[in-house]
Amino acid sequence: MLALMAAAAAAATSGQTYGNSLLARELGRHRQLSHASIDLDAPSAGHFEAGTAIAGALEIKLAVADGLGQRIGTLALRSARPLRPSESAQIATEITRRVYSTAVLSEPDPFTVDAFRSARGDRLVERELDREPTLVTIAFHVAPPGRDNQIIASNFGRIGKAADDDDRRVIATSSVLQEVTNGGKRLDVELPLLDRAGRTIGALRTSFILGPSGRSAGYRSAVRVQHDLSSSVRGLDSLAHWTRNS
Repeated sequence: MLALMAAAAAAATSGQTYGNSLLARELGRHRQLSHASIDLDAPSAGHFEAGTAIAGALEIKLAVADGLGQRIGTLALRSARPLRPSESAQIATEITRRVYSTAVLSEPDPFTVDAFRSARGDRLVERELDREPTLVTIAFHVAPPGRDNQIIASNFGRIGKAADDDDRRVIATSSVLQEVTNGGKRLDVELPLLDRAGRTIGALRTSFILGPSGRSAGYRSAVRVQHDLSSSVRGLDSLAHWTRNS
């Protein structure tokens, strides 16, 4: 809790929040956009934006939700040409898949000043989001060279956030932790992050929407993600192409 409070204070002073970074990445994915913003509904309230509000640009507004499908606010997109409904819907979905709660939007990005981000890890996170429609959150907890264990890639920011006791236990004992959260809507599953040789190189934190099949389906999905990643990771060095965030 103290770490989250300190992170929020840092975001307030730096102005570089995860919400702003997320929208900037959307502008990079969709070059037809000149500006994007999110206004959160009450009681969260908050405004995030990226790009340039060019005079005369066309604007479309639509509802945006979190990873569990709950409306969180209004997304405004500006472009030089009209956006097709499929385009605006895709952008809203991409944002939804990267916001599991409104709280993360106000957090700093990166989460700590000495954070390390793995470009290879980011690409793997994006791949798993494409492959797993019920995946809500995914994060790699890995120790960069000369650093303590921290998040190096995720779909919800917090890059650089230190490992907690659960993360360290999963890594030390190769155990699997499960917990139902969000009033029975989400299943958290944390597993060892394995390389191709089956060696534990970190912790893999995932969560899934709980459907009619219950916990068993979410657990099978988590194991599938674990195996999928393992086949793509030769070792710690394959994730250790760090981009220094400061």
